[in-house]
Amino acid sequence: MDDGSCTNPSGAAASLFMSGISVLSVLTCDIGDPSIYPSDSVPDKEYDFIVVGAGSAGSVVANRLSKVSNWKVLLLEAGGDPPYTSEVPALSTTLLNTEVDWMYKTDGEGDFCLGMVDKKCSWPRGKVLGGTSVLNTMVYLRGHPYDYYRWVQMGNENWSYEDLLPFFEKIEGSGTDGDVGYLNLEPFNGDTIQLPQLKPLKEATNEMGKQATLEPNILVYPGYFNTYGALVNGTRNSNAKAFLAPIKSRTNLHVVKNALATKILFDGDKRAIGVIYEKENSTITVMAKKEIILCAGAIGSPQLLMLSGVGPREHLRQLGIQVIADLPVGKNLQDHLLFPGVVASINRGINNPADPAKQLARDVVNYLLDRNGAYARIGLLQYTGFVDSRHSKDTTYPENQVQFVLFNQGDNDTLGVSISVFGFNDEVASQYYSLLGEADMLIIAPSILHPKSRGRVLLTSTNPHDHPKINPNYFDDPDDVEALLGGILESLRILKTYSLKRNARVEPRVLLKECLERGKRAGRTDKDGNIDDIPVMTESYWRCAMKKLSSTDYHPVGTCRMGPSPSNSVVDPKLRVHSVKGLRVIDASIMPTITSGNINGPVTVIAEKGASMIIKAHRRR
Repeated sequence: MDDGSCTNPSGAAASLFMSGISVLSVLTCDIGDPSIYPSDSVPDKEYDFIVVGAGSAGSVVANRLSKVSNWKVLLLEAGGDPPYTSEVPALSTTLLNTEVDWMYKTDGEGDFCLGMVDKKCSWPRGKVLGGTSVLNTMVYLRGHPYDYYRWVQMGNENWSYEDLLPFFEKIEGSGTDGDVGYLNLEPFNGDTIQLPQLKPLKEATNEMGKQATLEPNILVYPGYFNTYGALVNGTRNSNAKAFLAPIKSRTNLHVVKNALATKILFDGDKRAIGVIYEKENSTITVMAKKEIILCAGAIGSPQLLMLSGVGPREHLRQLGIQVIADLPVGKNLQDHLLFPGVVASINRGINNPADPAKQLARDVVNYLLDRNGAYARIGLLQYTGFVDSRHSKDTTYPENQVQFVLFNQGDNDTLGVSISVFGFNDEVASQYYSLLGEADMLIIAPSILHPKSRGRVLLTSTNPHDHPKINPNYFDDPDDVEALLGGILESLRILKTYSLKRNARVEPRVLLKECLERGKRAGRTDKDGNIDDIPVMTESYWRCAMKKLSSTDYHPVGTCRMGPSPSNSVVDPKLRVHSVKGLRVIDASIMPTITSGNINGPVTVIAEKGASMIIKAHRRR
């Protein structure tokens, strides 16, 4: 009989117990405190520098420029403060498709994203102080040294790995100049509690002879290893938290939130002199005496440039936009293409809590009290691999990244978040759910590190509120198909290892039955001529599946390409926009070619180096 004793406790013991629950509620609110960030400013009419975008790059640029006390700096951000849930590593994907996400979609054209709603892949980007560093998985990698040597070979002097190393060390907190603001790096969960699934995976990759041996955790070299994250005591250290929170009291830095920049103003000499932005139904103009710096990312920066008359002449004229500079803005779009379609059932679970509800409660309390446990990590994503899967010769420049995700049987809520993020249509989603209803589900997801295909970003209209047209042009170069196929075959080899099978009965599963090779039976014939129900997954299956399931790994770059010539690039090696004055772009869009692995570290370094170049240029005057 329910007498209400649980919902209406009485007595000293019950009061003490309820006080404990109240403390947990307070601790929940303490996870993220919005008061640590700069307050929303009322802008002045003129500044020395205007920085557009307070994301991974803009947070750094604003920090470093405002260190010069006699410079006035304005930072414009289209979003607001990060929500407190963004501080919890395990909840990062739950922020996608919310108000802190631009919620971009690809344009639905091309032979890719075929398993998504309307054949459009979701492209999450942060619309919040800290940008995408608030939404990502916080994995920190420098990339591979050869990534930057390639940039130098393209004519970008002073961008080698050796040139960038001091900036990497600075943002990692190992610099010596005492600057405020850096990405604190920690192993996920402090390595105090090992994931039970991690041991068999490590044994499997070791069995394949692919354990990392060269500087794991920071530099990308062949092998599998645990990554470091941009973390502080088990909480996210977004670029806003790392670079803006410590300087919230600087009086020469003004931060205006929920402000959408709509146009850059130029004078008769093609010098950028001001920015128009919208906030709360008002249109405001602010002027810049020295420079305007775009840090709006690989989608936002080219969009604002084109709206302002800097871009491909023919495209701008079609929209009736006055051309200030004819530059290849929006071209050279690149991304790490991810394939979450290598699926296996684990029929003897290696992580099946006896009571999931009780385990969830333990995990929450553990995190609130000690910033530890399941919520302090990103699951199996903290263990990743870099491999050269197609070439028999030894190489130190990997072609694929391999990532791991595990879902417990029946945990449709967690799976549903991932399905929503990717944007799978109902037909595809139902097949994931069906497999999860039978057993635990392990997904091994390879991605291409150095795609040869190039996409582009175009305006859809002159309205700055309209999302631009995004076409990543995946698989345009057939070598990308072969590269991803190599990553898939690497993933299948992992599933076949003795180490993994001895821990649990691992059974590769067909996710898309419609991709089984046409003209062949969806089964094998036994010695008596009978057909069993074991499907045949040939290369034809994988080539079909990759065009249905492949999507972004959240690493778009390249749309304001850095290079010495305005014929094929948008900014020069000092990140100044070609053919105009007083305007730079400093963010992921300047990458000539994409770096290996997660890009937040390299983007932060681009910002650090870019700010340094600005300071040196203006202090000489």
